[in-house]
Amino acid sequence: MNKKAAIYTRVSTKKYSQSKSMIVQEEHYIDYCERAGYELVGLYAEKGLTGTNARRPEFIRMLHDAGLDYVKGNDQGKDRFILSKRRPKFNYIVVKDPSRFSRSASIGLDVIEDLRTKGVYVVFENSGYSSDSSNWHFNMSMLFTVAQNESHNMSRRIMFSKRHMANKGEYKPARPALGYVRNKNNEIVIEPDHAEIVKYIFNRYLEVGSSIIAKELNEKGLTSQTGVRFSPDKINRIIINPVYYGSPVVNRTKKYSVTDVKREKNDKADFITIPNAVEPIVSEELWRETNMIRESRINKSSKRGRKTAKNDVFYSKLICSCGSRMVRHTGEKEKITYICQSRRKAGSCNTRSIAITVLNRFMRQIDLSFMTNTLGDSIYYKKLIEKLENQKLLLNKTQQIIRKEIEKLNLEIEDIIDKYMVLEDSDKFKQRLKDRANTKEEEIAELEKKLIEINIIAIEQVRQKVINKKEMIETIFRNKNFTQEEKLNLLKKVEVSNYELTFHFSLPSYEEEIEEYNELFSMAMIVSDIPHNPFSKETFRREHKAAREHWKALDEEYIVNEEYYNSSN
Repeated sequence: MNKKAAIYTRVSTKKYSQSKSMIVQEEHYIDYCERAGYELVGLYAEKGLTGTNARRPEFIRMLHDAGLDYVKGNDQGKDRFILSKRRPKFNYIVVKDPSRFSRSASIGLDVIEDLRTKGVYVVFENSGYSSDSSNWHFNMSMLFTVAQNESHNMSRRIMFSKRHMANKGEYKPARPALGYVRNKNNEIVIEPDHAEIVKYIFNRYLEVGSSIIAKELNEKGLTSQTGVRFSPDKINRIIINPVYYGSPVVNRTKKYSVTDVKREKNDKADFITIPNAVEPIVSEELWRETNMIRESRINKSSKRGRKTAKNDVFYSKLICSCGSRMVRHTGEKEKITYICQSRRKAGSCNTRSIAITVLNRFMRQIDLSFMTNTLGDSIYYKKLIEKLENQKLLLNKTQQIIRKEIEKLNLEIEDIIDKYMVLEDSDKFKQRLKDRANTKEEEIAELEKKLIEINIIAIEQVRQKVINKKEMIETIFRNKNFTQEEKLNLLKKVEVSNYELTFHFSLPSYEEEIEEYNELFSMAMIVSDIPHNPFSKETFRREHKAAREHWKALDEEYIVNEEYYNSSN
């Protein structure tokens, strides 16, 4: 087979360094491909971006050339890649190390498996591992878990650094708020044009609400610093941001890993206010006045449009045909409806809202009594148990590797001590040996810490939970008369379009057990490729006027076609 290779790498964001780095790396990989027997057909160089997520232009372009299509995740899912019908332009991808390819074990392994399906294999230059080997999954899992663990450590270092800077009074946001920019000295200063928009928002809010302000700004053709149209949520976020009177609040959120897309809120006790960090755009008096008005408006409308999710039986289960979630809204006379989030925020979707009474009526009509438990000892259950056993083996193997590394370091320390003892106290080399021994002691301490993190007993605990889940599933399906509450527990999602509703029901899955395991074992993640397996779905026609006219036209067309077909035969 002719080995055609593509190179995936990263270069500096600085223009001079970028040009120089490209030349050096191109020369290196031309030489590498010649020695390895590859024909170099393409070099994909990311400009300053890391492997923390899938949204990298050159990464996406490379996988497109390898026969995979990129699918951007909506607010309910992660980005992913799917197989296409295109023939790959190469059959090998050479990457320096796993962290360049992906710092997420789940994304990395999923992509590599899809590439193998297309006949494209990934080679990691530093380790020499390739996905065309028979034990590729074991090797790649180990490499990616190490890369992901480094991502966790990096996130902790970043959080510590940010807290340290904030406590010192240094304000260095990832992106300045609307109305501010960085100058040549990397200082946050006022940007006059957008600052005027901010002043307008605060002064106008004394008279009208955020929806009207957003509409007025959009009608004037004004946008945020990223070129995005204004929404009521954006206006509210500006109003509550204390940076505009010069005293930003930082450390509001955190990420447990740099690979995480979503951020978690910190406790208010962890918030840090930096007084007089930037020049104010509005006075503190105006800021406080607008926020008092905002609170009063919220209190007045607390019975309309705002409901907590804990008692919402359809929470996060309604998905609009545009891909966004449908959110609950309480209107006049306590009427509860669900509206597309995209339509509510930006008016970019035309799907009509749906009343909760309609959803409940259709749910009562659904009959689930014909279903049986098809999971039990099926391939899905067996596959998960097998994965747990494989991960147990992986942890045992990791323990052996770490212990061997500790043993090797101890031998090196003994050798250093032997050399140290024969040297005179005045010998300058003696201090260097001492420093080297201390470094190796620190490495041993880190490895011993990793050994402590590996808790094989927890695997057995998760395994028992999987068995218990299986028993629960079987118990559910012994009963054939499903109550409304039981139906809701089995409801996976409802797809909502202007003309129909599709209810998807699913058996309970093992997702919780997998998540619990992955939280316990960041060094050896379980990457679940067990597909979501809906066992029933039922579709209903919507009944508003436009939907009735739509279905009437289709039914009439069907009758005409049926009559024509019958007459021609």
